[in-house]
Amino acid sequence: MDATSHAASRAQRRLNRSTNRLSPTSTATCATVLHDRGDADGAVALLRKALDAQRASFGEEHPDVLRAMNNLGWGIKATGGDLEEAMQLMRQALQGQRAILGDHHPDTLTSINKLGLLLQDRGADDEAIALCEEALEARRQLLGAHHHSTLISCCSLGSLLLERGEVGRAATLFQEAVDGARATLGEAHPSTQNFLKHLAVASRQQLGTPAGPTSSAPPLFQ
Repeated sequence: MDATSHAASRAQRRLNRSTNRLSPTSTATCATVLHDRGDADGAVALLRKALDAQRASFGEEHPDVLRAMNNLGWGIKATGGDLEEAMQLMRQALQGQRAILGDHHPDTLTSINKLGLLLQDRGADDEAIALCEEALEARRQLLGAHHHSTLISCCSLGSLLLERGEVGRAATLFQEAVDGARATLGEAHPSTQNFLKHLAVASRQQLGTPAGPTSSAPPLFQ
């Protein structure tokens, strides 16, 4: 059993004893493993149980509640569930995080980025791009150009722009992500390889060569 599976097993045991004491991060670890093992329903059920317990303990506006809410919304989206429910959860989480944590808190920026990707699925491209641009600019300023979260934002925004036909801007963002990942993570890192795939798709489109779809999704849960 690898380290992630061990962490998930520990989180699941803690959940069985008391969901109230399980942090959103631990729940996310467990939900990710369940999802990766093909149990999407189990992953979403776990996230729902955790959110209910956090709400019962802390109310609606605690940072852990808002993070759990965002995780549940993204989990519903990622597993092909009701996008309307997912959007309502993620909008509520983001509204609370902006009010309580501020626009530039890491949790707020994660929610901004993920809501932007969800809005793309709903066809709200202009709002989606505006949110992903906001997240990218804030992460560049706060974390630096080569921080992994900044690079994920580059790739997310690039994917949205590529879908809208803005191939040049998309390729520039993918190249930025590739350069940053090479400098900080190395050529063989999975993130570097993922960014390279996105860049290759954009490059083929610039040359007029058909290219397959890309995935702009950040890590499944926080």
